[in-house]
Amino acid sequence: MQVSFFTELIRKFRSYTVSENEMLILLNAQIEKESWHCETSVTVQDKYGNSWRESGDVDSEYAAWSLSNLGGGIIIAGTIPNGKIYKSSDYGESWGLVQQLGTEWAVYGIADIGSGIVLAGSHPTGQIYKSDDYGDTWNLIQQLSAEMTVNSVISLGGGVALAGTTPHGQIYKSMDSGDSWSLVQRLGTQYWARALVDLGGGIVLAGSYPGCKIYKSIDSGDSWNYVQSLGSESCVYSFASLGSGIVLAGTYPDGYIYKSVDFGDTWAYITKLDSAAVYSLILLGNGIVLAGTASGGFVYSSSDNGNTWSKIQRLGNESAFGNEVYSFAYLGEGIVLSGALYYPGGIIYKSPSDGIVQTLYD
Repeated sequence: MQVSFFTELIRKFRSYTVSENEMLILLNAQIEKESWHCETSVTVQDKYGNSWRESGDVDSEYAAWSLSNLGGGIIIAGTIPNGKIYKSSDYGESWGLVQQLGTEWAVYGIADIGSGIVLAGSHPTGQIYKSDDYGDTWNLIQQLSAEMTVNSVISLGGGVALAGTTPHGQIYKSMDSGDSWSLVQRLGTQYWARALVDLGGGIVLAGSYPGCKIYKSIDSGDSWNYVQSLGSESCVYSFASLGSGIVLAGTYPDGYIYKSVDFGDTWAYITKLDSAAVYSLILLGNGIVLAGTASGGFVYSSSDNGNTWSKIQRLGNESAFGNEVYSFAYLGEGIVLSGALYYPGGIIYKSPSDGIVQTLYD
């Protein structure tokens, strides 16, 4: 059934007070447009992003927004617009619905804490969920104050985790593998703490909205300082740590790549990708980096630590507008999972075999 984006927006949020800033979040997500039907996809790529193939639908969800590789073939996916968790135990070959997280609408962030512990951040009530059994069962831990969205969750190791939120651009921290959380700091007057990346040695970067500002912590997230705004862009949407203090940042809405070689202290413009917005970045090793983009669903590849980029392939229907690649998970040996929003249909991709492996339904 074809449903207006705005009709769906009203249906999903009729019981919530939606601020102007939150409306921006929803409009930017482009969850559903007039005359298009959307479904979720997880894609698996063969050999460092050079070829991709269809593998199956993830129910009727619109997007596999977040992915996390737990190791041993176990991958967790978080979706929109019904806040569901899916799990694969065979390197993405097949998927099963695990659980819907309460009445949440989206799972925007998933973090592997280790030893089977996984954390998930949700929207629109800013909740943290936790699994102690490799994603098989999930329990609500805590709502992060009055925040509506947990945009990202990362593990710093040793049971330490950070979360970035909207609409007050706040950083929260857990010291006990996600069992309890405390507010650390608001990032200036920012609305979104959108992306987080751990550079090691207590150094963490946060990308934010508006003004595409980067903040830095040198004490494992206990305090934060403003570093730099990236050009005229609105939001730092994604990061990739390449090691030895080298970091890439992807921006919204125009799809710029920036690079730092000094642990995030200074940033240089590298290029603008043809597609709008760089939603996801991932390092595959040996200088190979992938970028997932919006408004076309194109995957780009760099083989020189982000200095130059090539368009590899469009994921989804080539005649459709609005395909968006939200997330990656690296499985090793050149195999990568991709979570995406596709118009007019979503698929799970798997390589190296040809054809659809499985279509998932509740």
